[in-house]
Amino acid sequence: MDTLSKEDLRYLVRKRDRPCVSIFLPTHRAGPEVEQDRIRLKSLLRDAEKRLAAVGVEKRNVRELLAPARHLPEGNQFWRYQSDGLALYLAPGYFRYFSVPLHLQEVVSITDRFEITPLLPLWTAEDRFYLMALSRNRARLFEGTRFDVNELDAQTIPKSFNEALDTQVDQTHRQQHTAKPGLPEDLLLYFRSIDRGLRAILNSQRVPLVLAGVDDELAHYRQVNSYEGLLPEGIVGNPDRLSPGELHSKAWGIVRKYYDEARNQALRQYTECADAARNSNKLAEILPAAYHGRVYYLYVTTGAAVWGSYDPEHDAASIHEEARPGDENLVNLAVVETIVRGGTVYALAAEEMPEGAVVASLFRY
Repeated sequence: MDTLSKEDLRYLVRKRDRPCVSIFLPTHRAGPEVEQDRIRLKSLLRDAEKRLAAVGVEKRNVRELLAPARHLPEGNQFWRYQSDGLALYLAPGYFRYFSVPLHLQEVVSITDRFEITPLLPLWTAEDRFYLMALSRNRARLFEGTRFDVNELDAQTIPKSFNEALDTQVDQTHRQQHTAKPGLPEDLLLYFRSIDRGLRAILNSQRVPLVLAGVDDELAHYRQVNSYEGLLPEGIVGNPDRLSPGELHSKAWGIVRKYYDEARNQALRQYTECADAARNSNKLAEILPAAYHGRVYYLYVTTGAAVWGSYDPEHDAASIHEEARPGDENLVNLAVVETIVRGGTVYALAAEEMPEGAVVASLFRY
């Protein structure tokens, strides 16, 4: 199952073809609803087929375009490891799908560009986090929101201390290690394996990561950690004795403080900036800055839409009062360009926005 990277997002937003098919549906992690997910996708593909025919795409081309997605409902393994939502993107010669921790609505979009709006909360929602529960007996990775946590099938991460040693040292060395269990160098080997596995899963995300484990082992793990989103505060104690609900409650208390502090600091920096050239609430100024990587913080009103077009060659934005053929949501474009160039996006309620604007930005320079 693919994870959506910044590079993927950049490609999707810039892809122009006819037709570009975007399909979104809610999915379930377990239970009898999983079978309904399979049926739901088949129904959405039938809808896409009808709509493609209605816009004049030849029947043979429709079959070729949708064929990769039609194979997905046939695989039991595919449906066994889903998250909360599934996004599929199809164009002539192109097919990708992403399992995402978002509660998506059923949508079929057929235009000359891919629809990425439903996935933007992956980078703007202030409640996502990961939780790594570490013990010698087992290592578990959870994906969480303010509501709950779900354990991931993290195949790149060793399941236990012994499994990590089994796969990384020869048998003679293994016997030496089992004779002296728990030496710090053994733990570091174990934790390096976990860190490598996490990098493969978390990719280029900046989602907060909370550690749970006994105090000295958490300290050892932090020595080898390479993920920038690891929070300094962790859950201290044996995580094997805590239920997922208990882990969630403790982790969310840490993550909520992190998000609140980060958002409040970002808003203060905008209002306290004495250099007028370093902030703006004009979209025509913000778009070129976002495109060239100058946006440090972008603040957007949740659900905002400003229609128009942007010409990066001339750094010119055309903004329209109402959507015209070929227009795109320029707020979304500013969000994407900020994300892929390392800026941070805050989606805020209208009453929280700086200067009451629809969109605002603090520039790097």
